[in-house]
Amino acid sequence: EERKAAYTKLQEVVREDLPFLPMFQYATVRGHKSDVAGVVPNINVRIDSWDVATWYWNK
Repeated sequence: EERKAAYTKLQEVVREDLPFLPMFQYATVRGHKSDVAGVVPNINVRIDSWDVATWYWNK
């Protein structure tokens, strides 16, 4: 409960001070061949090959 209260207070401060104002959001279309497995989309990165070491051919 103490942690929850701290996060609630933090959210209130951020909302009141508004240190940034998002003006846009990237809309990306991603795809890969059906034979490639292990591809995990991640909206927090701007390149698709961030985890290429985990990809493999699924034949």
